Amino acid sequence: MKSRVILFKTSGILKIVLAGTIFLLFLLVLLLSGVLKNFYLDNYTLVEEMVAETVRNDPSQAFLQTMDNAEVVDYIMKPVIQLALFFVFYGLIGIGFGVLNLVFTRKYDDLIGDKTSKKVWFVVMQFLFAVGIITNILSTVAVFVKDKKKLNEDLQ
Repeated sequence: MKSRVILFKTSGILKIVLAGTIFLLFLLVLLLSGVLKNFYLDNYTLVEEMVAETVRNDPSQAFLQTMDNAEVVDYIMKPVIQLALFFVFYGLIGIGFGVLNLVFTRKYDDLIGDKTSKKVWFVVMQFLFAVGIITNILSTVAVFVKDKKKLNEDLQ
């Protein structure tokens, strides 16, 4: 029981720290996207060089040279904003799994107990959606670790 609590606490705290960092970093990118757009518009020679290099490598992108400055910057910033939104949500999901791990330190037997199907679903969802492979491994070990009492009951 003690090892499960330690593993869940460690995993939960690490998940919250990692996911919180991702969340804050990409939220900052979203909040500063307007500043970044203005920077690119003010220093448009950087964008022109980037567009020229892109057209040299892929001639199908020549339409970028016919667009005006604001449209080109918006075209460049659109995937950046979409990626930042994805990572903001990813960070929130990671924080949620971290909190869930901390909840499991006290209520594991009530929520999952000995139900193998719930254990497998929790582990699969963690590996698909949660942050950090090390934290996921710690959670997996915590889910499948046997209590001393249960081990003694199984042996008798």
